[in-house]
Amino acid sequence: MDPFGFAQGKLLDVERWALKVLKVFNIRPAIDADHDPVWQIFHEVVAAGDTYTSDPQMSREDALGYWFRSDTHTYVAENGGRIVGTYILRANHAGAGAHVANAAFMVSSSARGQGVGRSMAEHCLGEARRLGFRAMQFNFVVSTNESAIHLWQQLGFEIVGTLPGAFRHPARGYVDVYVMFRSLI
Repeated sequence: MDPFGFAQGKLLDVERWALKVLKVFNIRPAIDADHDPVWQIFHEVVAAGDTYTSDPQMSREDALGYWFRSDTHTYVAENGGRIVGTYILRANHAGAGAHVANAAFMVSSSARGQGVGRSMAEHCLGEARRLGFRAMQFNFVVSTNESAIHLWQQLGFEIVGTLPGAFRHPARGYVDVYVMFRSLI
């Protein structure tokens, strides 16, 4: 029995099999050619209005200007050559606070629940360490974003503060926001 088609030559190599079956994602620095798929993901996530404070009517130019700022490391996650997620990594603050990283993540709705967010988060933690950050902080995690909160806690983040009613959720009204933090040393 050959359920993956190795004997029949249906799969060309182990990498294609891993991408399909094991959900291994190629995460790499974003390039200019990635602007269209990043914009599509950004617009989809922000337009929902349930996790980001960005204006749902933000223009493509403004969104890409924010996501590809010069002080930002921007990455994409690919599955089978298609961009399914993106994240940014930057200093949370300048000067005396520049050793603490901040990051933001977006996953295409068609790829949610497949491990893209976890793969990008693990990659991000490694990149943050490689770049010399000593900690990572998320400033505005909406309390109703339970899958993100669960992931961050699994990866060692703690809720260090609550901002009561700080986010106006489109369906649930004013909900709390968490500040989450973890050391990288």
